[in-house]
Amino acid sequence: MSYVFGPVPSRRLGNSLGVDLVTFKSCSLDCVYCQLGRTTDHTLERRVFVPADEVIAEVGEVLASGAAVDYVTMSGSGEPTLSVDIGRVIRGVKALTEVPVAVLTNGSLLWREDVREELAPADLIVPSFDAATQGAFEKVNRPVAGLDVGMVARGICEFTQGYSGKVWLEVMVVAGVNDSVAEAEAIVRALEGARVDRVQLNTVARAPAEVWVQPVAEEQLETLGEVLGALAPVEVIHHYSREAHTSFRSDVAEAIVSTLARRPCSTAELAASLGLAPNLVIKHIGELELERKIERVVVGDTVQYRVRPA
Repeated sequence: MSYVFGPVPSRRLGNSLGVDLVTFKSCSLDCVYCQLGRTTDHTLERRVFVPADEVIAEVGEVLASGAAVDYVTMSGSGEPTLSVDIGRVIRGVKALTEVPVAVLTNGSLLWREDVREELAPADLIVPSFDAATQGAFEKVNRPVAGLDVGMVARGICEFTQGYSGKVWLEVMVVAGVNDSVAEAEAIVRALEGARVDRVQLNTVARAPAEVWVQPVAEEQLETLGEVLGALAPVEVIHHYSREAHTSFRSDVAEAIVSTLARRPCSTAELAASLGLAPNLVIKHIGELELERKIERVVVGDTVQYRVRPA
């Protein structure tokens, strides 16, 4: 599979069949917490990244195999709304299956009418909005030139007011950056009028793009959740437990551990050597870190992984 990965266990979506519509790290943001690493193609330009027909065919192949899938999720290795084919792929997938389609987006292009129209057939949209002040937005999300936080907020409001599906707003907080009550209150003010069904309050759980990034304590998450509850009911996202999800492939995890036992590798090196989609490797890396089977090491500017010493 070149463009589809999983199903993989998601803390939010159960067994999620991931669909990658852009090339690796093509994004309008360069978030300090991103588990995929730093953005290498920092852009607001919408274009064709991958062949839409092949993407739809790969989704159909996985679904035909009988794999347990709770959501088909447009997510992948960058910002999916940068793809001009996202609407076509959503419609193509919905013609194949009754499994709901979700889109995980940083929300940065929702101010565009064409993007709002293309996302309309999806069943669930999960936009991110981590900060409402320009200073915090620039610190945590590092937007491409020409993108300001007001554009993102207006886009989320306009989209949700005209959208008939479910909207789960994700707020990712980083210790010492956007974890204040004042920032949470600013988010509530900025999104006044938005139609949100649920707020998912999250913090760092997997290796971030920047090594200085730290998670927020659960007590502070609860405090912020009380503020964000003015938008919608708040769910604090905790570590995902995979026990109930047999789709998580033990053979992939074993192959990763076996490779790292020989030498430290980056996620890109693991994906290339094992012939796996980068996102699938990253999902497994996150779980193996939580299980304390492997650990991160920083070599120069590169994050690598190795088996934890006994």
